[in-house]
Amino acid sequence: MFLHSENIGIWTPDEYRRLLTRYPIQLNVHHEQSCCPSANGMEAFRMAILLSNKACVISAPVDSSDEDIWRPFVRFSEPAATKASFLELIRQGTNKCRVESYNAYKQLFTMEMILNRSGVFHKMGIRI
Repeated sequence: MFLHSENIGIWTPDEYRRLLTRYPIQLNVHHEQSCCPSANGMEAFRMAILLSNKACVISAPVDSSDEDIWRPFVRFSEPAATKASFLELIRQGTNKCRVESYNAYKQLFTMEMILNRSGVFHKMGIRI
């Protein structure tokens, strides 16, 4: 994924939408990736950008605790099985993947849910 625009250095929301409309399936890999089992953490900021723009994401494996969190909207694939995962998404339809991933992400990652899980509400004495 290209994270900057040649003309100003930062992509706009419209530029992300154009990219992800043209290339709806995105592959997530890790720097100094370990695999199977993986100790890598999920790149949450990258996933936020991709999923909120309705990308369909195939990711290299992550630590099992992260994988449990991201499994509803990211397809995990060991490196050797990436091509098969990609072809399966094509067969199932990228629009279906995009809509289902986006809806699950939108439901599970609301600001309220994020702040609640982080413990911010508890520290502030707010009960939900």
